[in-house]
Amino acid sequence: MLYEEMRSYCYRHGRWDEEHKFDRRSSGISKEEFKDFLTSHNFTKDSWGTWDNGTIKISSINSGYNEGTLYEIAHIQFKNSKTNACLKYEGQSFGEYIFDLYVKNYTDYFNNGKDATRYQFTGDSNLWKEFFFKEFGIAIDKLNTKWALKHKKDKIADNLQQIENEIDYAIEEVADELKQYNIKLETTNNEIASTTLTYRFSKDIKARIPLPCIIIRKLKNGKNTMCYRDYNTYDNDYSVWKKVKDGTTPDEIKQFIRDYFEPWYGLKDIYIKKPGFVD
Repeated sequence: MLYEEMRSYCYRHGRWDEEHKFDRRSSGISKEEFKDFLTSHNFTKDSWGTWDNGTIKISSINSGYNEGTLYEIAHIQFKNSKTNACLKYEGQSFGEYIFDLYVKNYTDYFNNGKDATRYQFTGDSNLWKEFFFKEFGIAIDKLNTKWALKHKKDKIADNLQQIENEIDYAIEEVADELKQYNIKLETTNNEIASTTLTYRFSKDIKARIPLPCIIIRKLKNGKNTMCYRDYNTYDNDYSVWKKVKDGTTPDEIKQFIRDYFEPWYGLKDIYIKKPGFVD
């Protein structure tokens, strides 16, 4: 990325003042122009300062385009609205992509011995602005189309997997059975990207010990995985995630949950009141 190369050059040559000037150089695009462009493309600004259209987000390292500087341009990023993950465009962030084109096509950087502090804008400012917004619009359209389709497919998969099957019924049944022992079941939707439902069984007591817990995940591919607090280990840590074998019956699932929690059935809250005969 040329921006980082320039910063590195400034650092190596000790040109701190020039570096700071470089950071503050105007991009030729005002905050209002940036705002109007995104608004016209159905983006709204959220509480974090990023622009979001429900499918993709646009932000820079400073939580939104603020100053109209080259620094802001170089740090524009696309993100997935659903997961907040950074999205690449042409193999890099959009800021890196557009900044490289700016330097190569609109400055005399390559005629200046690659002295990052000396290059000058040599192009037509109106043509640069037109080029920037054209490239920005193309990137928005491409990424929005790609991720809108991806989100649609994920939603369809979620809806399909929300349909209850025999294992879901078994989990609910054994949960009702174990309520009398203060064993609770919590259900979470879409805990991670690959999961539709997460079932978490735990013993509801107050105690400063590692409490029993079983977690079963219903994946979007129709499979199940599970882990549990393993008391056969030295530190009573959780087991690794394991796939539930195809053909496993609902009764097998229920019996494992019963057997796992049986030693804990009678355990109550652990609380020792301070004796009144001590200071």
